[in-house]
Amino acid sequence: PAAGDWPEPGHAYFANSYRVADVEAVQVAGWEVAIADHAGPFVAAMRKDRVLACQFHPELSGAWGESLVGAWLGTAATKPDKATGRKEARC
Repeated sequence: PAAGDWPEPGHAYFANSYRVADVEAVQVAGWEVAIADHAGPFVAAMRKDRVLACQFHPELSGAWGESLVGAWLGTAATKPDKATGRKEARC
């Protein structure tokens, strides 16, 4: 997704109890965040440049998760890699 362009809110499949609760610290470090709430807010996903990190399993989150990954792959393929200058997505 483009900067600030997250998909509409949806349901994600979480399979663990680990979380980053300090949302502000992640934002101060320059990451865009998606926030979930379960016994308090936490970082559900974060992205910066060509990196998308999810606390949940997008591949198990149905059509919503697939759309998130698809949008990220589309964006990653159009942004040049800072080290090489190449425009390609790598997984």
